[in-house]
Amino acid sequence: MRNRLYDVTVDDSPTQDDEVARMQLEAAGHIKKYENMKEMQITCQAMMYIIKRQLFEVDIPYHNRIRASKHVTKDRRRLPRFIDMIRGFALLNFMQREFNEKGHLIATIDDFNAAKRLFEANVESQVTNLTQAELKLAKWIFDQSKHVSINDIVGGYSKPNGEKFNPESIRKTLQGTKTHEGLIAKLPGLLIDDSKREVKYYLPRLDIYGGELITLEEDKAIGETSNLALSCADSEKQNQEA
Repeated sequence: MRNRLYDVTVDDSPTQDDEVARMQLEAAGHIKKYENMKEMQITCQAMMYIIKRQLFEVDIPYHNRIRASKHVTKDRRRLPRFIDMIRGFALLNFMQREFNEKGHLIATIDDFNAAKRLFEANVESQVTNLTQAELKLAKWIFDQSKHVSINDIVGGYSKPNGEKFNPESIRKTLQGTKTHEGLIAKLPGLLIDDSKREVKYYLPRLDIYGGELITLEEDKAIGETSNLALSCADSEKQNQEA
């Protein structure tokens, strides 16, 4: 499960809080917009029911054109996650996809592009292996440029809505739990000073990457065809000018 797990970021901003509250009130009054969303939800459930009734094998014919950056290949779990995303989008659209002579579903470039958008939606999290909550805290500790204790974090670090975290929540994010690793295990550069009564944390460096993680090389056959078409167009243009 860990090899295939992809963390999806939850929007915990005050704006989203207000939007959720508004929709909850609309649901109580059976507003039209909410009813439309309910219909969409039922449609998605029906789609998943149809998909799960059969077993699919998915072929990615352009697999040899996929290029992964070092930020992907350095963790051998990441590329299989992306490949599974391509397969997943092909499955969701199997009624609009073709099957080959083996009976395998053929993933299209549209499936690659959809997977790429999802995969790179949280580039920083993909590169650092941190959740958005862990990444925010790591950035805050890094910005302090000094050793900070859990009490220092509770006093100066806030949630998006301005509320303070409780010490236990910060401790779990830093030290982890029985089932989930914390920043201490995930960030090799995180320094811990436990020489005094109050443990303090210091992060002298935090590497953030904002580029592309996955790209698709141009099909050489298409490129040659395009070049030939351009040459023909140039020749036609020269004939017309003559």
